[in-house]
Amino acid sequence: MTQLLSLEDAKALRDAMTRGPWKAWNGGKLVEVWAKEGSRRPVIKWTGFEASDRPLKEQVANARAIASLPDLLTSYTTVLELLRRIEPHLDSIICYASTMGEHEPNRLAHDVRTTLKETAGDD
Repeated sequence: MTQLLSLEDAKALRDAMTRGPWKAWNGGKLVEVWAKEGSRRPVIKWTGFEASDRPLKEQVANARAIASLPDLLTSYTTVLELLRRIEPHLDSIICYASTMGEHEPNRLAHDVRTTLKETAGDD
């Protein structure tokens, strides 16, 4: 499994990229990604869309997925910040007399810690 973006890297990427929200534009054959407001140039325009042998419907779906990046990064950083705030309190919900499968909060604590480890980065 690849390492997920750290919270710091996700924030840096979000802050460096063209402000969202973005939208996918399908001009018949050409598919581009534009900032929804304040731009006269596309955020993403490359021959990958025009020269792709993929069906137009798939190209548009790919462009829409790319266009969702600003919102996804915002949600991702918010969730990681919440997980970091929750992590110090996880011991209060763990039942040490139960296994992971017997007590849902044990699984929750494990999943939170695993996610934080996967997004630790090089802090």
